[in-house]
Amino acid sequence: MNPKLFWLVTAILLVSFHQAEAQQPKKVPRIGFLGLPSASSFGKQMEALRAGLRDLGYLEGKNVLIDYRWAEGNYDRLSDLAGELVRLRVDILVTHGTPGTIAAKRATTTIPIIMRPAPMPWLRALSKASRGRVATSPAQPFSYRS
Repeated sequence: MNPKLFWLVTAILLVSFHQAEAQQPKKVPRIGFLGLPSASSFGKQMEALRAGLRDLGYLEGKNVLIDYRWAEGNYDRLSDLAGELVRLRVDILVTHGTPGTIAAKRATTTIPIIMRPAPMPWLRALSKASRGRVATSPAQPFSYRS
């Protein structure tokens, strides 16, 4: 799936989440992003998120805040980082891959979690090798709320 499309869907979910709270005083939405890799290796995806938000009129630091936490490839850090984001009272958690989503799910039962599955190139290779007998699909975003 095109990363820009995923982040656009994420941004739309964020906007719809806040429109439901429209009767409350204006509050700047706060996104918590939990990533397993390093920030430097995830630049393209983060720019896609910012572009999707810009397309909807949201500018980071102006009318939307994004708190980033990076595990730098260390799975053991994910739970602590997810807890930090929960304590910051983010409005929505965005994760990349299953380990980050599991850590986020364990950290909160009230904050919506949006996961972007990690691609599985080996599955596509297996499908090609088996001449289509193994079904594959691109990584699809979905939201999860406990």
